[in-house]
Amino acid sequence: MQVRVLPAPLRSASPPRAFRIAPERLRDAPAEESIAQEGAELDAVAYTLFFIGGLGFGYAAPGLWKAACFALPVALAVLAMTQDGVQGAIVAELALALVITAGGLLVGIVLDRGTLRGRDGSDRQTS
Repeated sequence: MQVRVLPAPLRSASPPRAFRIAPERLRDAPAEESIAQEGAELDAVAYTLFFIGGLGFGYAAPGLWKAACFALPVALAVLAMTQDGVQGAIVAELALALVITAGGLLVGIVLDRGTLRGRDGSDRQTS
């Protein structure tokens, strides 16, 4: 039995469709504003993920493992500092990320305590 390998057909040099920017978007927004807006959107996604991470660890992790949720923001900040050096913006964003993660952690702990209280019946009213 023989197997033949045929070359793949040549494609155009244009980028894939997912990476193309619509021409009207390029015309409407100045470059600085669109870059700042995209940066703000990425920050919002990152902080949302930090909150969800803290929430998940606060709800599900046992004991001192709850503190492990702080490892991701710290690791990302250390990585950024090794690449760009220690900057005030990185330290400020780390502080904000830690506060948001702690908020998620506290919400997760409260939710966990609430479900535990509901399981053993200590919050039920007796008639």
